[in-house]
Amino acid sequence: QEQNSLAPGRYVVFAPGSGGTVRFRRLAPAVWAEVAAELPEWPLVVVGARQEAALCREIAALAPSARLASAFSLQELAAVMAAAAAVIAIDSGPMHLAAAMGVPVVGVFGPDSPLRYGPRNPRSVSVYQALPCSPCNSCWIYREARCTNPRPHACIAGISAGEIVSAAAACL
Repeated sequence: QEQNSLAPGRYVVFAPGSGGTVRFRRLAPAVWAEVAAELPEWPLVVVGARQEAALCREIAALAPSARLASAFSLQELAAVMAAAAAVIAIDSGPMHLAAAMGVPVVGVFGPDSPLRYGPRNPRSVSVYQALPCSPCNSCWIYREARCTNPRPHACIAGISAGEIVSAAAACL
């Protein structure tokens, strides 16, 4: 086996993007870097769509152990996720794809509710703050969140790396 390849079941995928139009769902790159630092035993692969390339590059630069992998077809992305030990993803299409592949998923939710949109497989968990103002987004207002919190988008900004790492430990 080539030294640079990743063995099936021996790596974790980060899917930090949320498409080009729903940036308010995203965690800060520094949070992803903290998560990476707390998972030193796991090789990491950061995946994203073309419009998320800058975000993925920034996370990979902050987490030197992470490999950047993008420009996948849907079938290739499914294969990368299916072979992962776990996927940590923002509420997004890739999160649902990983769940459908049967992979343990940590779904990270800000303005949407995991009760409605959570990863649907028994090996997955969601991280969600459930603030009094949550959820403020739904499929009906997809491109905007009607945030009423005095601290805009506190629902996603308040999620810590520790919460995500704890959820990942439950999956791994």
